[in-house]
Amino acid sequence: MDTQDYCKFLKLPEPFFNKEELMEELAPGGIVTHNSMSGCHWRNWKDTSLPFNKAAVEWAASLGCTIINAEAFYTAPGRRLEWHTDKADPFVKINFVWGSKNHTMDFAEVKNPVVAKDEAFTSVDSGYFSYRRSELTGITSFTVDKPALLNIGKPHRVTNFDNAGRWCLCMLIWKDNKRLLWNEALELLSEYVLD
Repeated sequence: MDTQDYCKFLKLPEPFFNKEELMEELAPGGIVTHNSMSGCHWRNWKDTSLPFNKAAVEWAASLGCTIINAEAFYTAPGRRLEWHTDKADPFVKINFVWGSKNHTMDFAEVKNPVVAKDEAFTSVDSGYFSYRRSELTGITSFTVDKPALLNIGKPHRVTNFDNAGRWCLCMLIWKDNKRLLWNEALELLSEYVLD
């Protein structure tokens, strides 16, 4: 598995959120709704209280960073999130995944990166660029089973093969009032990156 340009697993100092409380907030009574396009339930915490605890905020601050946003999604059993990039630039997110034990996160390269894409938006106003499989090459697949720094400027998708749902919470951090790029984040988080 080569995740060199796509993903780096992280060893973080302690849990940064309460999974049970978050799941109750996202799916009260165990009911999960789905985005019709992807089979995913989305939540975006723009400009509201974030689901991360004090330890997470202090950890980001120790790096000179601020947690500016959080996103969560649930991929139902047997469903897939289609090929996309979150942004055109190699920005990063830190993802925390739980639930499904049998899922893959796939990353790929664009065959012809000069072709412009039109940005689309999810039901919670998160921008993305979609791709067809024929536009991609060099697919790398792996399971996200620990906190992970992800290069969301590369085409990626999630497939949940399990009978259990796949939950994912994304942390978006900024430094010096701008989003971190992949190489910046690798340097900044080097002491937390697992080999």
